[in-house]
Amino acid sequence: MAEPTYQKRWEIINDLGEGGQGAVKLVRDLKDFPSREKVRKALAGVSSLDLAVSESKKEQIVTDVLELIRQLSRQDAPENCGALKVLNDVEKLKDAGNAATRIRREIEAMSSVDHPNLLKILDSDAENLWYVSKYHPLGTLEAIRTRFKGDVPGTLRAVRPLVEAVALLHSQNKPIVHRDIKAKNIFVASDSSLVLGDFGIVYFMNSDHTAISLAAENPGSSDWMPKWAKAKEPGQATPQFDVFCLGKLIWWMISGSPIGKLELWYFDHPKCEHSLDRLFPDNKHIAPLKKLLGLCVVEWEDNCVSNAQSLLKHLDVTLDFIEAGADILSDPKPRKCKVCGHGEFIPLNPRFCQSVADVSNYPQVRIRIESCDHCGYMQMFSASDDDRSKPNFFWNNVPNAKKFL
Repeated sequence: MAEPTYQKRWEIINDLGEGGQGAVKLVRDLKDFPSREKVRKALAGVSSLDLAVSESKKEQIVTDVLELIRQLSRQDAPENCGALKVLNDVEKLKDAGNAATRIRREIEAMSSVDHPNLLKILDSDAENLWYVSKYHPLGTLEAIRTRFKGDVPGTLRAVRPLVEAVALLHSQNKPIVHRDIKAKNIFVASDSSLVLGDFGIVYFMNSDHTAISLAAENPGSSDWMPKWAKAKEPGQATPQFDVFCLGKLIWWMISGSPIGKLELWYFDHPKCEHSLDRLFPDNKHIAPLKKLLGLCVVEWEDNCVSNAQSLLKHLDVTLDFIEAGADILSDPKPRKCKVCGHGEFIPLNPRFCQSVADVSNYPQVRIRIESCDHCGYMQMFSASDDDRSKPNFFWNNVPNAKKFL
């Protein structure tokens, strides 16, 4: 039996994991490194040096051997290793044809895009059904579930490059849908950035790539995927599938809860034990976060933004809003005064607001005034009659806003 083709460059160190159709193994790169046999022979040569050899020659030989040992010692450093994914004995697989096609599609998808937050292929052989990807020794995001708990801006900053990477997949001429975005498939890089891997059930949105899916094929991971995907043709998906998963990932990271506790799309349902308001009742960043999640973690596909490019724009708006220290005026939570830092804003008597408008030079302007109950700092909001008939950030979102007119 012929040796696997990966052995020409890669040597297996140990197992990293195994599934029903294949295995993942930690491998060392033999390319550009001396073989262990070469080092052994060099060491043997040093121990049997001819006494007649000049001192300078001996010194050079020892120096060369030490350099070989130094090079060899670097071979097992994480940056010089890889993760080999190889199918099990194809002849013994129940679904050998589709398993082979899937790993080839996986190689195709990972090789077609280049982004620092997408797992990078180092070597592959689609014909012989294996590839080697970059090795991330820090493991996956799943292992650090509570790291981002309650940290909305930190989570959004960490996820943003990941959304950008998925947007690149969606922006291809023939869009690529990952279909399995979840914490277990996201690696933590040495610089703490997040890297999306495992393209095992990737879907290409074009007619050349629709023939391999079976009715029994799992369209994704149940706790992470949108329920609407189950109503689609087997194996098919739109970019909105990934958008929902990215939104659920954000919810999972901020909640710090096991994914099985995050019910469906109920991130703001009052009866959901792990809804964001119940988990973090005093966190002022939850309100803008819910506006973002309301665009992606939704019950119906029609209510989900169309792709990761669109989600990225909304994420950036949310981050800018949070980092600017802005407030959603319709949020019922008390708003701290940004001047004294102690008091909270309360609306003044509507009659007083009206009297201020009457004595101004612009009686047509309707205003609302709020004042800090600690230092007295006042802030004013206004809207013309025309503005009040249009979608408006303040007047159309504040409950009972007409009380202030």
